[in-house]
Amino acid sequence: HLLEHRFVRAERSVASFVLLIPHYLADTEYPDAVLTAAEKVMAATGLVLLTDDLREKRVSYLERVDEQVRDNEELGQMVSTLEHRYDAYMAGLDFEDEGPSGFDERSLPSADELAAELERFLASRPGDEDKNGRI
Repeated sequence: HLLEHRFVRAERSVASFVLLIPHYLADTEYPDAVLTAAEKVMAATGLVLLTDDLREKRVSYLERVDEQVRDNEELGQMVSTLEHRYDAYMAGLDFEDEGPSGFDERSLPSADELAAELERFLASRPGDEDKNGRI
């Protein structure tokens, strides 16, 4: 962001890209993210980047992920639920009354309710000076 800010101040052209990566893959070497970034940079700049090695790694990576999901029923259900939510979000739809996880997603507390509960919890905890009479 700093580079973008400085380029704008210098009246240079700037392009920004956002890559949406599933959070359950964010801590991995996710070739699709790099490929998508490379494709966007190439389209915006006219540069040609070599991506053959990345495409090969992508195939191997997806095979490993598919194997792990296939071999773990709980993981498969979690990925299915996340994909369902993402698809509903991208389509601009409300979540179904009962999602794939089997619970009514509308009964979940709002962000404000969660924040209020957290504030109540933190207020009920003893401060550092209250612990054993010491700070």
